[in-house]
Amino acid sequence: MYLGLVRPEEIPVVWPHVRFKLQRAIERVGLDRFDEEAVFDGRHLLWAAYDLEGVHAACTTALDVDGICTIVACGGKKMKQFLPLLSHIEFYYRNQGCKAMRIIGRRGWSRVLPDYKFKAIIIERPL
Repeated sequence: MYLGLVRPEEIPVVWPHVRFKLQRAIERVGLDRFDEEAVFDGRHLLWAAYDLEGVHAACTTALDVDGICTIVACGGKKMKQFLPLLSHIEFYYRNQGCKAMRIIGRRGWSRVLPDYKFKAIIIERPL
């Protein structure tokens, strides 16, 4: 499996193959809304994991003003093959001068990405 940063001019071609994967990931966490425009206007970068069979997973990233890259959405299939490829995203942002990578998501990410440590938790009480 390969991971590629989708160039802006390729986003309209790739988007139909990843939109549902990303939307589902955002909705499962429930902390943010699905912001397609952020991908199309360049505020978020789109990454796609693919092989000869097609696109299996995708994620979007955003760089904040403090030099921290956040993986905004990440979803798809064949995640065991995809997760080691996150090192490519880390490499990209390290070369951009980024200080850290951040994932805001479900607790299960800490099991499959043991090099990432808890910085905070979010608690909630329904009203």
